[in-house]
Amino acid sequence: MKINSIYNSIRIITTYKIYGCDMWNRNVNFINFVPRKFKFKNTILRKLLSIKDEFTLISYFFLARRKYHILLTNSVRAANLFAIFQGVFGKKIHHVMLNCLWRTPPNNLLKFIKRIYFKLISKGVDKFIVFSSSEINDYHNVFNIPKTKMTFVPMYVTPFAAKFKPVEGDYIFSAGHPDNRDFPSLLEAVKDLNIPVKIAT
Repeated sequence: MKINSIYNSIRIITTYKIYGCDMWNRNVNFINFVPRKFKFKNTILRKLLSIKDEFTLISYFFLARRKYHILLTNSVRAANLFAIFQGVFGKKIHHVMLNCLWRTPPNNLLKFIKRIYFKLISKGVDKFIVFSSSEINDYHNVFNIPKTKMTFVPMYVTPFAAKFKPVEGDYIFSAGHPDNRDFPSLLEAVKDLNIPVKIAT
C-alpha cells in the first residue's frame, strides 16, 4: 500500500485550527468548540459555567472515539479527564497531546498527587509532544511519566505562532520557555552588537 493511501485513510480530529496551513486544514476534522473564559465577578457562577464548557468539550471527545483514528489535543483539564477515562476503560482512539508545559509542584504532597494524576493520564495518552529533549528526563523524574510516552519535536509551531515565518539571514535566534531560558543574559550579551536578535517564547 502506498504511503499516500495510508495517510489519506487516517482520520484525525483536533481542536487545533492552524491558519495559513491549507494541507492541515484539508486533511483533519475540527471540534469547533473552545471552553470560554468567563469574567464574571461571581466566582461560583464562573466555576459552574467553566465546568459546563469542559464537560461539553469532553462529550465531543467521546463522540469522536468511534469515528476517528487520532485525537490531537493540548494539555487541558478536559483532555486530561478524557485520557484518564480511556486509560481506565480502554482506548478507542489514539490520543496525542501537545503543549505539555508542566511545573514542578511546590511541595511533596502535591508532587505525590501529581504523580498519581499523570500516571492515570499516561495510560490513556499515546504520545506527549514536548518542547525540548530535557523535558523528557524532567517529566519522567518529577511526574514518573514513561519516557517512551514522550517525543521531542524540535521547534514545532503551535497554532498561536502559526504566522511566524523563519527566513534566512544574519540574525541571532533564541527560543524557549522563560522558566528555563535566561533571556536577560542573552539581551545583555548582545546589546552592543550590530545584529538583530529574534526571540520566540
